[in-house]
Amino acid sequence: MRDRVAVAGLILLAVLAVLGTSGVMLVSVLGMGAAFWAMRSAPMPRLLAAVGVAGLASSLLAEVVHTLYHWLIPASAGPGDSGAFFVSATLVGLINVAAFAGLLLALEWATRRAESARRA
Repeated sequence: MRDRVAVAGLILLAVLAVLGTSGVMLVSVLGMGAAFWAMRSAPMPRLLAAVGVAGLASSLLAEVVHTLYHWLIPASAGPGDSGAFFVSATLVGLINVAAFAGLLLALEWATRRAESARRA
């Protein structure tokens, strides 16, 4: 159940990235998805750490690729596009991580609450 809801949350974030035409956000969501899938059986602190690092690192990596693209092909840069969007990429990654980590923590809380209600 937890995995299904978590994947649904990732799909929702991916849809928002596509609707917002944000490649950096989409790469961040894909990075978090890969980390979640790889660490899904790990304890919650390790899972959250992996998702956080992957979400932030993948958004920064996507911005590095974007900046290199505009640096190598100067005609592709629009007016005012200097490629210095690392602050935005950091914020996008952190917002994605916060949203997904919040979902994971809420799922963990709901699961523990349901288990304690079953025991009582």
